[in-house]
Amino acid sequence: MQRCLDFWYGLTTRERVALWVVLTCCLAVCLWWMAVRPPGNRLAQLKNERAARQVTLRQHYQRTHALRLPEARAESQPARTFSPLDFTPPRASLTRWQPAVNGGELVLAAKWAQVMDTFARLAEYDMVIRGFTLEPEGEQLRFTLQLEAANDR
Repeated sequence: MQRCLDFWYGLTTRERVALWVVLTCCLAVCLWWMAVRPPGNRLAQLKNERAARQVTLRQHYQRTHALRLPEARAESQPARTFSPLDFTPPRASLTRWQPAVNGGELVLAAKWAQVMDTFARLAEYDMVIRGFTLEPEGEQLRFTLQLEAANDR
């Protein structure tokens, strides 16, 4: 211990300050090595795990999306093109078709069961019914529909 004190007292003030700064820097590097570096390594490890998890999740999503794809295709199929000539017996018989800019007036002669079926068929064609009337005409009904295309083709 005496030799350390003799060494310290033998130094000039400038040398003591320089030695103090060097020892403080060494201590700071050791503290950094023990306290800051391990969490940094852990953070890098967590980032790598996260990247691996994202790749796995992306693969799972693509597999799941591939399973839902046929359903999406079925929904995305365009509606059939409307033609008043599709309303032929036995379902209903076309009496008159008066075209308009975005639809027209359709007059059918049908029975009650066929009237109900007509609404479903018009929905398949993506046609909107703005108004309709039903009038008895002999054994059948006179079914007048005001139609309009739903998506302005």
